[in-house]
Amino acid sequence: YITNEYGITDTHAGKLLGIKGFVDILFGLLGSILVDIIGVRKVSVVALSVAIVGRSLLAFGRNTTTLFFALFFFSPCGDALLGVGLYRVALKKLTTPLTRPLAFAVSYAAGNLAGALADVVIDKMRNGLTDLHIDESYGWLGGVYTPIRQFIASNSILFDFISSARRTRALLV
Repeated sequence: YITNEYGITDTHAGKLLGIKGFVDILFGLLGSILVDIIGVRKVSVVALSVAIVGRSLLAFGRNTTTLFFALFFFSPCGDALLGVGLYRVALKKLTTPLTRPLAFAVSYAAGNLAGALADVVIDKMRNGLTDLHIDESYGWLGGVYTPIRQFIASNSILFDFISSARRTRALLV
């Protein structure tokens, strides 16, 4: 995606993703400290808000500045804080000892299913969709949407927002 949509070389994209991985680790460590200080619910609400901004920048951004903001701040902050560690803490706190194994099993299975389905869906979209041209008069939404960008945009709008909203609503109950 980075190489096709932003014209960045494979080597440079690899370096960027390596840096992003390191930043993810830092935000993950910070998130574990924040959870202990202010709690799972508050951290999850903040992380959800930041994650939505990060995914939107990745999906709709058109220049490397928005890409860098998404990769190195919004996405790591939102995804690392809202990620697996926080979600596991929430599952442990919000389930009884009897239902906890089932909750963890369903969480693990859902993650694996999502990964498997994403591969199939993006291959179908690459082969079955053409570029979508949106008039520039729509501002930042205007431009050419390749099938890969269409997949990321639909993921950002539908799946990520819906699943994050459900997760946050479950944490707030």
